[in-house]
Amino acid sequence: MRSLFEQSLLRAAPGRGIEAEVVVLANGCTDNTVEIATEELQRQLAARQRINGHVEELKEANRPQTWNTFIHHVSDPASKYIIMMDGDIYFNNKDSLSLLIKELEENSNAYAAATKAVKDVSLRRKASLFDKVCLMMTDMMEKAAAPRAHLTGGCYCGRADFWRRIILPDGMRGDDAFLSRMCTTNLLTTKPDYNRIALIPEATFVFEAYSSVRVLFRQHCRRVIGRYIEALIYKDLGAEIVANGKDGGEILRKRSDSDPMWLRRLLETEVGNSRFPIPARQITLRLTQLPYQGFPRALTRLPFALLGACWDALVLLKATGMLKKNYGETAWFDTRNNRLVDQDPRSNLS
Repeated sequence: MRSLFEQSLLRAAPGRGIEAEVVVLANGCTDNTVEIATEELQRQLAARQRINGHVEELKEANRPQTWNTFIHHVSDPASKYIIMMDGDIYFNNKDSLSLLIKELEENSNAYAAATKAVKDVSLRRKASLFDKVCLMMTDMMEKAAAPRAHLTGGCYCGRADFWRRIILPDGMRGDDAFLSRMCTTNLLTTKPDYNRIALIPEATFVFEAYSSVRVLFRQHCRRVIGRYIEALIYKDLGAEIVANGKDGGEILRKRSDSDPMWLRRLLETEVGNSRFPIPARQITLRLTQLPYQGFPRALTRLPFALLGACWDALVLLKATGMLKKNYGETAWFDTRNNRLVDQDPRSNLS
């Protein structure tokens, strides 16, 4: 929260005629998060004008439902833009949020603006061997995928009127990839137009990279399961869009009202009827980008790509087991910060 209130967007709000609301969503907290957040928020708001806020305590630690509650019931209906920020990051650029708003003010084609996530280990002067390998693997995966703008869950900004056309279904895992697809396809009604998400490389935030093989493995399982569930949603909604001519937002709202458990039932059917429900093509993803890196670099990275393919095969097997057992619910686990928690983020601002 100290990092948030050091943002130039909030510090300059009175002079620029900006009115802002800061809402802390404490979802499923079992410690004294609410008390600490309330005290810090009151302290910060007392020193600023034209900014108000409060802490909203929610019983469930359910990210999609937390998003729905905030967008449709808690956020100010008069808001023009909505910025979502995770509680386990800090900003290392004091203008990150201002850059997001500025882009959407000037770019009428974009529905959302994306930040760039920076792993804390990449800022170290001396990284461990484990950190170096992880950074290399991440770089390979980013190059294996097309260089398209997408929302990063840690922080992103969007037009409030567009977000309010979307309801995240109960049972999905995560939200950033799904919201990215909803933006680029205009609620699943067109082919992807990646210019609808503006990527602002200078709008950065720092998050704590996973520092153990066990935690990293589970996080990759979680990501694979999330993508599988999203693919089911796109396929199911797509069929209804073609049949009825409605957009994905309309269908999600209708289903949420009539059958809130529709996605869970779809999962039961699809997972139960398939021995290997998750496509295996991701295993070769790291290898597919090697030919585009030039022969010397490709040769150097070949051993790491092969190691990554073996890793991805193990992730696929484990994720499939989690889906079969309880539809991936155990893939989500508490990953508390160990390194960032005691840092004063104000010392990292540029």
